[in-house]
Amino acid sequence: MSPTQQTDNRSSLDPALNGFQGFQAPTTTPVPDELFDRLLDVLSGAELKVLLYIIRRTFGFKKSYDSIALSQMLNGITTRDGQVLDRGCGVKDKKTILQALRTLEERKMIVRGRQSDEKNGDLPTIYGLNIIAGLTPLGGKSHHGEGGKLPQGLGGKSRQALGGEIPPHNMTDLQQTEQQQPRKPSTKPVQQRAAARSFVVASSIKLPTTESPEQRNLIATLQSIGVTAHVAQQLVYDCDAVAIEKQIAALPFRANVNEPAATLVRAIKDDWELPEGYRRHLKKAEHEHEQQASTAAEAAAAAVTREKEAARKHQVENYLAGLMALERGALEDEAVQRVKALWPEAPLEKEGPMFKAFVTTVVLERLGLTQAP
Repeated sequence: MSPTQQTDNRSSLDPALNGFQGFQAPTTTPVPDELFDRLLDVLSGAELKVLLYIIRRTFGFKKSYDSIALSQMLNGITTRDGQVLDRGCGVKDKKTILQALRTLEERKMIVRGRQSDEKNGDLPTIYGLNIIAGLTPLGGKSHHGEGGKLPQGLGGKSRQALGGEIPPHNMTDLQQTEQQQPRKPSTKPVQQRAAARSFVVASSIKLPTTESPEQRNLIATLQSIGVTAHVAQQLVYDCDAVAIEKQIAALPFRANVNEPAATLVRAIKDDWELPEGYRRHLKKAEHEHEQQASTAAEAAAAAVTREKEAARKHQVENYLAGLMALERGALEDEAVQRVKALWPEAPLEKEGPMFKAFVTTVVLERLGLTQAP
């Protein structure tokens, strides 16, 4: 099938492409250069779509951040008279969008906070790009308040409510489906607007903490193999730590590896199958570990047995040492009777091992530590 036929078939299946002839002259939504220069190779398709949608809904309408409902990301925005303003971010799975939002926030690419008022309760979450403090987006004009910073609670120190302070109008007004142009500033007094709505900062809005010691060690190990610091950090953030450790351990077992760092990065990102040599090594190591564990368990059991025997011997010796002569003679007579009952014709020597064994048995019975044979 030719590329033209493939395009035609897709157009017939996807209503969004029907009638699309090409792009109009750019009307521009400002996008930070870092997105193209540093992030395209680390963002997944879903993360990129969600991030672009947030950029469009904020910078595209001359806002630094705005209220965006999850339903808008899923299904797009349609006015009350049926006009389709956009079709959403292009990701149709709610869980995937939520995971993308979490990842973008953890990577310090976006900030978000929830808002509510007394009448409506919870309102759509506010989203915006995480702009470095002191820098001003949108052509040098700050839309983050004084000094190019987001209002307190977004991208800075978190507090539960702004009280009498309220962010500028173009950052907090809800994004209505019937009006997509920047709004005029409200003429209501600040105190009245603050009373009508409280801006509540979500607990998840705090910027990610520094890496854990385990993550730092893993990043350092990747760098020691030749992986760049940036790529190593992204791998540790994106991939399972155990899977990364397995791919690192399997690297020496891979054949024809001319570029270890590049090979390792591809193996981790694409979840390569572990080489046969490494799997054999794991089985051998597992077998050796099991043998060592079994030997250690047997040695521990033997040590416990020796300790018990030593304790019993000590108890028997103490018991015998505390007997009077008549009591000792009665105990020995009982031992003789037991020997004769089992072996009537057996020669009996009171200093012999058999006699001593029966004396010990009688003592243990009296101490309640064993039963008669």
